[in-house]
Amino acid sequence: MRLDTISGHPEQTQEDRRVGITPGVWSFQQLRVSFWGPATTVNPLGQCDSETGLCRMLVCLKGDLRLCMAGIGKECDFFVPSGNCSLHYHPGYCSCLDCLDCGHNDRQQFFELACPARTFVELAEGTRVGRELAAAVDTELPLQILQPMTPEIHRVLISLQEARPESGGAATLVIAKSMEILWFFTQAQDETIGHKLSRDTCRAVEKACSILENMMADPPPLESLAARVGMSLSKFKQVFSLVYGMPPYAYLRLLRMERAKHLLSARKMSVTESAFEVGYSNLSHFAKIFAAHYGIKPSQARHGC
Repeated sequence: MRLDTISGHPEQTQEDRRVGITPGVWSFQQLRVSFWGPATTVNPLGQCDSETGLCRMLVCLKGDLRLCMAGIGKECDFFVPSGNCSLHYHPGYCSCLDCLDCGHNDRQQFFELACPARTFVELAEGTRVGRELAAAVDTELPLQILQPMTPEIHRVLISLQEARPESGGAATLVIAKSMEILWFFTQAQDETIGHKLSRDTCRAVEKACSILENMMADPPPLESLAARVGMSLSKFKQVFSLVYGMPPYAYLRLLRMERAKHLLSARKMSVTESAFEVGYSNLSHFAKIFAAHYGIKPSQARHGC
């Protein structure tokens, strides 16, 4: 793809220009670049892409993000914890970006680069990311690559924010910074320990997940859980996030919410019974977490809303 053919059209309001932080979305033919923060007047959270076959790279500076991928009769979630970068591809699925703590959308701050998967393969050609994405596209299999945000990526994002790219020449600045972020992402991925996890380590993490699933109402402390699968606490938290894309507590919350929704909607259990079944003794706290996760109250889920 020739960069000299790319032109940008920043979709900004006058207020975005005035505050001078995270101005919004730029489109460059097949590329879409977004940089969102607390001062952005248009919030993309909860908005969905109808286009399928997109590859999305997310860098989450603040707040935990959830990317929901929806296909015909199927749905799956990917998670990007704060301080992490993630690349997502799911063939035939459209996507919707949301936050895990929906009561605090104003705290979200993230960068996104989205384009057709084939274009992303060309941009990442010759790197491990490019090879893995090309294989996923050819075999029509989903892909998520998660890694911690590097100091280099953080530096580029800060420089992009401070540059206030709302004036003339914004297209050149934004595309240059975006390609620089992609470059650092691909180079860091070649060195990340995520691809060096042994089979035994992955099995240990899977065992921990099974324990959490079977004991979600009364889970063991993290230190005990790590010991049960033969790891130190620090290593366990590190490899768990690498394998599943979220910390253990977020995974447990996901399990609880999915189980609670099933109990409410399929088995028609009361809100109180469902909350106790998945480990919540405080009903108001359960209702708050459920509403943040699904966007509806537990009572609404019970009545099929």
